[in-house]
Amino acid sequence: IQLLGRLDFIAHRANFLMQPVLAQVDREALTHIRPNPSEVEETFLVPLSHLMEHPPQEFEYPLVPSPGADFPYSLVGIPENYPWRLGRENVPVYPWGEHPIWGLTARITRHLVGLLKK
Repeated sequence: IQLLGRLDFIAHRANFLMQPVLAQVDREALTHIRPNPSEVEETFLVPLSHLMEHPPQEFEYPLVPSPGADFPYSLVGIPENYPWRLGRENVPVYPWGEHPIWGLTARITRHLVGLLKK
């Protein structure tokens, strides 16, 4: 395995920080890689050329703020009917047979493909 570089940090809304790394793995080394079974159910390969030529499908859903009953409206000086700004979450999906690449993995993939196209 040859480390090629580190990609941008991801600060995820689920309260974790991740830094993806890019590496090249020799084909013969693939049979010796043992992913942690509590984290990885299955692995598969996708040609980089396919990812470069087929952009992901993009889906969005709303993020709706929902402050708890104990939110200190008076302390921060806003009314209880404060018009919170709604957000949106983007979910890229790369179809690939029975193994679609989606969510955080697809975000990392989309970012890498964008860097490579530059």
